[in-house]
Amino acid sequence: MEWLAGAGALVLLVLAGRAIEKAWTVPEEIAGFGEAIDGDSLRVAGREIRLKGIDAPEISQYCQNRVGRDYACGVTAKNWLRARLQRGAVICRIEGNDRYGRLLGRCQRGDEVLNEAMVREGIAVDYGDYRSAEGAARREQLGLWSGRFVLPSEYRAANPRS
Repeated sequence: MEWLAGAGALVLLVLAGRAIEKAWTVPEEIAGFGEAIDGDSLRVAGREIRLKGIDAPEISQYCQNRVGRDYACGVTAKNWLRARLQRGAVICRIEGNDRYGRLLGRCQRGDEVLNEAMVREGIAVDYGDYRSAEGAARREQLGLWSGRFVLPSEYRAANPRS
């Protein structure tokens, strides 16, 4: 039985060590000129980064504007990101990986955090980190909130990739 108590203590020490290591690990930063992959993913320095805390319409997704006309909101989101990235280099602070193993990060150009700006302007929706920015976009009926749309997560569920 003593060996079992010793093994338990060893497991606790290993877990504590990992927790301390994680707490002291400085998040990786990737800097450079970016290329938009879609509305919430970009490539910087050859690394693909998913913008953390937001969800943008899928490339194939259509929405309706304030007068009920369809528009390619997924393409609009990608074009918004592309335009911002063309203005200069970005710094992306990597904060982990998503369930598919992609890097998750917050990217900024100058003082503008792209993740938050996309939600604030109604180009993307909050996915857990930018609730107040989404509230402002809704109140001001900006972007997606000026018409009708299906949440990107619901669109993906109804239109799985083949």
